[in-house]
Amino acid sequence: MFILNWLRTTSIYVAGRNKNKTSEIVHRFGGEAVHLDELSDRSLSVNIVVNATSVSSPDESSNMAVLLEKFHIKNCELVVDLNYGRNNNLWRNLARRVGSRFMDGLSPLAYQCRRTLALWTGVQVPPEEFLKALDENL
Repeated sequence: MFILNWLRTTSIYVAGRNKNKTSEIVHRFGGEAVHLDELSDRSLSVNIVVNATSVSSPDESSNMAVLLEKFHIKNCELVVDLNYGRNNNLWRNLARRVGSRFMDGLSPLAYQCRRTLALWTGVQVPPEEFLKALDENL
């Protein structure tokens, strides 16, 4: 949220299952609070969709799977699932359906690792090195 506001994003939708938690996030960081169920009734033009829930597969939530099938989004360039290593990923399926790129949580994790190492040691390591290390250990 901070980065999106810093980049002066014109619209940020924060969708969640719990309206109070979603409203609290919007109050702190900005954006528009939307209940997840409301998204199936709207057609949204969004550039990025980020999943910050723990749900990534139909096995984890059949309700989320049904909900995502009803999403009507256009102009989406990237779908990010902050989870990683999930089979039958709902968010990857959404990206395919709307014709956008997909990224799971390993890439953001690698960039966080890179930044933390640089802050603590001053050593600059390409994020690909962290991805390679993560891939070898999974």
